[in-house]
Amino acid sequence: MVSGNTIVTISVLLILSLSLLASNIAFADLQNEVDIFFGKGEFAFRNQQFEKAISFYDKALDLDPSHIDSLFKKGGTLLILGKSDEALELFDRILAIDPNHIKALSFKADELVKLERSQEALPLYEKILQIEPENAAALSFKADELVRMGKNNDAIPIYENALKIEPKGYDPLGIPFADKLLAIDPNNPDALTYKGNTLVMLERSKEGNTIIFGSKIDEAISYFDKALAIEPNHVDALFDKGRALIQQVRASTNDTANIEQIDEGMSFIDRVLQINPNHLGALNFKADELVRIEKNDEASPMIDKVLEMKPNNEEALFLKGRTYFIENDFYNATTYFDKVLTINPENKVAQTNFKIASHTLGYSPLDGYLDVKVRDSNGALVSNLRITKLTLLNHEIGKNMIEKWPVTQVITRNNTQYEVLQHELSVHVNMQYVFGGASHYGILYPYEPDSWILYGNYWQYYVNKGDQVTFVYTTFRPLA
Repeated sequence: MVSGNTIVTISVLLILSLSLLASNIAFADLQNEVDIFFGKGEFAFRNQQFEKAISFYDKALDLDPSHIDSLFKKGGTLLILGKSDEALELFDRILAIDPNHIKALSFKADELVKLERSQEALPLYEKILQIEPENAAALSFKADELVRMGKNNDAIPIYENALKIEPKGYDPLGIPFADKLLAIDPNNPDALTYKGNTLVMLERSKEGNTIIFGSKIDEAISYFDKALAIEPNHVDALFDKGRALIQQVRASTNDTANIEQIDEGMSFIDRVLQINPNHLGALNFKADELVRIEKNDEASPMIDKVLEMKPNNEEALFLKGRTYFIENDFYNATTYFDKVLTINPENKVAQTNFKIASHTLGYSPLDGYLDVKVRDSNGALVSNLRITKLTLLNHEIGKNMIEKWPVTQVITRNNTQYEVLQHELSVHVNMQYVFGGASHYGILYPYEPDSWILYGNYWQYYVNKGDQVTFVYTTFRPLA
């Protein structure tokens, strides 16, 4: 049976896996052997084949004993398998290479707490707070220490700070921060609100989805009500109760109750905005509900207000993209979904919207070509392929990429002067393979695996172990 702490560890490591595997080059399988073995380990890990994953991390570490990503992922996987001592040794190896590696510090400290070795964890959490003063887990541990010393009043503001940073946070033993605060301050409205918040999913997930825990909504609302009985204008409790009431509708099949309860929920959101007209969460939530029913004219001023205050607000950027998408303005929709993915590459909903919007824009021929040169381990040229039919995404994303390429020379063609822009990169090959295909070659959009910025048609070449492959993209820009 998998424990709750193990599930948490798996979730954290899965997020890390996705970020570590990000790549924007279509020939991603032309990697060095360390990356190949690490990638295979990640694939096995995502399929919960943990022993197999470790075997691949070991192969990567045989080639590069200081490969931090493999050390860390192997350590985390060993924790899942209950092999604490081996995992701690790996975290120590990482910290010998990078003493400020925050993830290794955190995983080691958390594991020491689980092993009832809190005094050994203390200096690690102190170091974490030096590096990240707003680290919720380390703040919670600091408050725990104060409680152990009988200094409850000193611990309360620290727990409150940890909760503001991570409302659903919990310690390595699985105890929510909110429960810790309620244990020493049962009528704390912040703690009551955050406790209710831990029972439901009122925010979009990291992937941009709405997740409804219908069985827990009533219990969550009871905590919000307790907080509001103590502090009627508690903004967070009002906001969370409004969202919870509307989520309750989403989980219900009673159409008559739906309309009334949505109105009731929105009344709490409106109260939040009366108290604080600049409440980002309430503005976004109300705008989201309006976009849902395609009332863009009412939603847009709220979205714009959020973006004026916080230009990189992920939710507002997504909603802005959705308003353009609904209006069939796919160019601007693509722009905003790209901004979302630049902030959060894991947003699957934004990925899907980007894919649809950008594919609708299509591609235009690029004045240029791609040279692929293969040299053997002795440096001799063994293959030279030129691809002349390249296309570029009909969006500023494509234009901006090209603009960053260096100008290598100026030439004259048909009595017109052109700047020659080139983008070059090389890859050492550690496997024997025949690469080839149709419409599958070029430069991928980095945050959506099925979208291209630039691609070409019909290519094939052979590589052998020890070869070096050089890719040179060339395009021409007329001088004014």
